[in-house]
Amino acid sequence: MGLAKIVLVGLVAMVLGGCYSDPAFMEDEIYVSPDGLLLNIGIGSCNADITVAVEETPTEVIVTPTVENNQRGHDCADGFLVTLAEPLGERAVVDGRNGETFDAVVSYELGR
Repeated sequence: MGLAKIVLVGLVAMVLGGCYSDPAFMEDEIYVSPDGLLLNIGIGSCNADITVAVEETPTEVIVTPTVENNQRGHDCADGFLVTLAEPLGERAVVDGRNGETFDAVVSYELGR
């Protein structure tokens, strides 16, 4: 196989695999409504079925996303709305899969 074909195969694999490398990836920022009760979380699911488990504690909101039926589509960033029992306030938003924390940015578009 020539070098050009090898490079092309590698590029196609990267493009097709881009959505699948971490199918439940959460973006670096979480958007929160002004009242603190709605979170908009970006999840790289490639149009798959998204399930999000949420555990609220006094100090953090633990969000654990999972995806099923990943079709590796072209639209890899999906949004998921989470309604909290209590306003987010000063609590950290934590990825339940790996403990990573995320910044919460107030979005006046949420909750309208």
